[in-house]
Amino acid sequence: MADVVLTGAVDGYAVLPAATPLTRLNFFDGRRLSGADLRAEQQAGRELTFALGRVGGPGVGHGMDVTLSGEKLTVTPGLVIDPPGRVLLLTQPVTATVAAILAATEGRTKPPPKPGGKARFDLCDIAVEETPAVTAQGVALYVLTVGWVEGLCGNAEVFGAACETACVTATDRTYRIDGVVLRLRPLLLDSPLPGSTTVPLTGEHLRSRVAAAYFSDERADGGPQLSAVSKAWCHGATGPTGREVPLAVLGRAGDSTVFLDEWTARRERVETPAGRQFDGRIAARPLSVFSAQLGQFQCHLADVVLPLRSDRKLIDAGIVEVPPFGYLEMPPGVDVLAASSLMLGPGVDVRLVPTPADLVPREAESVRHRDRIPLLAGVDDPARKVPVDVLVPGAVSFRRPLPLPRPRTIRATLGADGLELLGSGDVRPRGEGFTVSAAVLGGASSQQAAASFVEGLARGEVAVPPPARSSLDLNALRDVAAEAGAHAVKARGDLSNAGLFSARFSRDEAKPLAVYGTLTVDRNPFETGDAIVSAQLDAYTPGGGAAFASVEAIGRLRPIDGGRLRFTGQLTAGPGSMPARFEADVATDGEGWVITAGEVTLRLTTGDDQSDHADVALRLLRGGRVDDPTFYESAREAVFGAALVVGRAPVFTNQGWVAFKRRDPEPPAPPVTTRTVLLWEATADNVEEARLAERSLRAGLPVRLVFKRVTEVVFRTGSAELVTTAAELRAAYQASGGAPVVQFFGYGPPEMMPAGPARVEAIRTALGPLLVTDTATVDAVPDPPTDLLAPQTDGSMFLIVYPRPVRTATLQVVGLDLNFADQSSAKLAATALRDRDGARFQTTIGAAVTSLGTISLTESQIDPKFVAQAVKVTSKVVSGLVVDTNTPVLWLDGQWANGEPRIVDVMVDACKQIAGGTKGQLLPPALELRDVQTVVLDTTQRNGLLIYQFRKG
Repeated sequence: MADVVLTGAVDGYAVLPAATPLTRLNFFDGRRLSGADLRAEQQAGRELTFALGRVGGPGVGHGMDVTLSGEKLTVTPGLVIDPPGRVLLLTQPVTATVAAILAATEGRTKPPPKPGGKARFDLCDIAVEETPAVTAQGVALYVLTVGWVEGLCGNAEVFGAACETACVTATDRTYRIDGVVLRLRPLLLDSPLPGSTTVPLTGEHLRSRVAAAYFSDERADGGPQLSAVSKAWCHGATGPTGREVPLAVLGRAGDSTVFLDEWTARRERVETPAGRQFDGRIAARPLSVFSAQLGQFQCHLADVVLPLRSDRKLIDAGIVEVPPFGYLEMPPGVDVLAASSLMLGPGVDVRLVPTPADLVPREAESVRHRDRIPLLAGVDDPARKVPVDVLVPGAVSFRRPLPLPRPRTIRATLGADGLELLGSGDVRPRGEGFTVSAAVLGGASSQQAAASFVEGLARGEVAVPPPARSSLDLNALRDVAAEAGAHAVKARGDLSNAGLFSARFSRDEAKPLAVYGTLTVDRNPFETGDAIVSAQLDAYTPGGGAAFASVEAIGRLRPIDGGRLRFTGQLTAGPGSMPARFEADVATDGEGWVITAGEVTLRLTTGDDQSDHADVALRLLRGGRVDDPTFYESAREAVFGAALVVGRAPVFTNQGWVAFKRRDPEPPAPPVTTRTVLLWEATADNVEEARLAERSLRAGLPVRLVFKRVTEVVFRTGSAELVTTAAELRAAYQASGGAPVVQFFGYGPPEMMPAGPARVEAIRTALGPLLVTDTATVDAVPDPPTDLLAPQTDGSMFLIVYPRPVRTATLQVVGLDLNFADQSSAKLAATALRDRDGARFQTTIGAAVTSLGTISLTESQIDPKFVAQAVKVTSKVVSGLVVDTNTPVLWLDGQWANGEPRIVDVMVDACKQIAGGTKGQLLPPALELRDVQTVVLDTTQRNGLLIYQFRKG
């Protein structure tokens, strides 16, 4: 445009490009307007919008989510800005098969025929962007993209003389419509897929491996290599390239789509191209990429079912790499360290970090630019483990370690016909008691019988169904369970109209009956004589007219005769029902537990591994527990447990989740400086001599005992942190031959010894298993002997010790003759034995209760001569008699036993030997120590009573 005229004065060097898309029409009166003129004006406005779109950058504004159902892809309504800056607006969901999109992308579809007529909106003529199509023969990976497409719609007649000379047809299209075009482009990756030399990788891992390689390519392509002298610093940002926006990645095996992953390729429009390119220059990760990587992991995690028993759950579920930050589900009551270690696997080094929930987002931002976390590298080579911090919001720690839960297999037989239910259960400590959780699965002969059983439970009645003749088909039931889970998800969208999931079974198939129960006992009834019990039972059968019942019980459990327990309480069967009194007896028959309630008997035994039955039962129960989205995960955790680590206090969270992040590098440790302290010990013959030595040492007087040099103890300078290991200290003390009981632990001179009391405590803790320090005193020694000091040290520490006094105890063996002539004495003794009444029982010794001998015990040994004599006497007394099945029993004085754990163990062992060695009784064929009970005894005469109760046959 050589004749360009400026519209006004400009105080600078004006540049008006000869060809610019921002050329708009100059309107003035009398000007002739043509269709080309109006299109040019329209295009100028559009180009201005496109330019603003390019400045903001390409990406998804909202919506445009992609889902896969079978072979059909669905894209939801949404808005996208493409690299040229155009608005791609989809106002309605679109569903098409993967094959159809592939065929269209490769140009293998014919355009549909145009319909006749002159309707206002005839079928559009589509003008597709000129994007070269790539035929991907044999390529299994594709990127689903969205691009711009324009259509001409409608018909309008052309009027005017100008058309008679210029127009080709008498009609033209009325409207131009912007739309979108979906394409499947072959995905070519430069980065290799992650592999492993130790973990077999299958098709389940492909989705995660492709995502890892895609993210690696993206980081490599983010910008030029970081360099202080790069010319990239001299120039501004370049505009976005390309003409399409990726929405998802999918994999194809033949004509089947094996996976769809939206977040691998999808990027939200959260930063400008300039910002993203600057991130590339400094090797940072753009926010859109970080959010996509987080979304990709969380979505993949939600799509998989984690294996029940695995020490690398994510890997075995198909996830081989995770972002530098992410979230893990963590139900309350689950040991966080154990569960997260099992989740992330042995390829990472997990550390717990209690973190307030409102600081977790800051932690996410702190690792946004860190490398991703590979899960396989550390499995192949432990030296390549990635350090990971697990952030625990609302962390709670128990003071004492919990024991390892041991999942048990369960075989339950119900009723006279023997309906068998198989599954798994777990026992976990809870305060002074425990909680039992179990899931079992059985097969009834008919659906009506199974439903009657479940419906009867809802009324507080038990009608045991006849067992099925055929065994359960677990493979088929897994498919039914999957449908039950899908039904539960759908039903939660409208709980007011939600019903139970039901399935059809053939006449000959076993009708499944799934049961899940928990039972909590507040203390051990065998030790305390009484315990409070609460229980809940869920039962469900999905066949035909499905039935579900949830029953709760609460009451007391107490020992009764014959080693049995009796539960007495009330049963509540469902909302709105009245509580009903319930009573059941619990006994053991040597092989398992037998529970009797009225005419119904339940026998519980252990058997082969039935974890599959338990898992299928829990999955099926989702069809009845539609109102609880967490039921399956929480119940599965309760039944199978997460292994707790012995020797530490487990940490729990009450938030239901934890976060993980790549651990920050540890700062370099400051140079370590150390100081030495000499450790001495002097052994006295007894406590009186030790006390005298203590007084002398503290007063600066000569000590008659000989101090032996144990070792040099190394501390960090100015602190109580030990550099010498506890093992080294214990070995040195044992080599010195020092006695175990500490009378005095001193340090000095105090002016030379920084952190003196804390250093004493550190050494006492390290030597803990070797020393008894309950009555020890700790103090500074102002003027220690000069020959016990050394130059270039912080001083010395002094142990004055003496041997442990030999502790003894008296065990009396007695026999209660139920046929004693004085029956009042015999009944009194028998009643006192049953009621654990030590005072009354001791009054009968010498009457119905005969002393069979007394044994003196020490905490270190059992005299075999005394044991042999006791066996000889008891065998002679019970010869030809019937010994009561609840005896022999050992009574211990409770107050004495609490303070003498070592000698109690010796006494129990002695009683086991005496009971096992007793022979000659008519019944039972063999004797053993039946129980150990604590009572009140006269300890001036005896600390324990081994009691036999017998009668004539």
